[in-house]
Amino acid sequence: MTIETPAAGLTTRPAAGTNGRPSVDWMTDALCAQIGPDLWFPETGSTAAANRICARCPVRLDCLQHVNTLEGVTPGRRYGTWAGRSGLSRTTSSTPVTGDPVRDARILRLAAQGLLVGEIAQQTSYNERTVHRVLARAREAS
Repeated sequence: MTIETPAAGLTTRPAAGTNGRPSVDWMTDALCAQIGPDLWFPETGSTAAANRICARCPVRLDCLQHVNTLEGVTPGRRYGTWAGRSGLSRTTSSTPVTGDPVRDARILRLAAQGLLVGEIAQQTSYNERTVHRVLARAREAS
């Protein structure tokens, strides 16, 4: 089930799960759930591989909302890559993950299926320039 958040225009899952806790049902659709945690929580080294996976993830917005909730409770503990962002970038950046999260997630999902820019534009009714910008922004994030 999805709901619209009118103020932000974002589509996301309901916030409440069982026992008044936030729902984490979205995690079953997360690309990172299919891979071990070492990429997202490295002791040393780069998180570039994790960022590339996050850039294609269909539940990236849910992930960012989840980590913002977690870190709001424990603001001093920012560790790991969530929604393609490091702990430091989540601390210092107020820039949103994407311009229009619903649109961008749709474009990225189609690109991950192997569709070309023109095909994505045709299926989504977005112009090719918009599709190019979304894909370029995802590449820069990785």
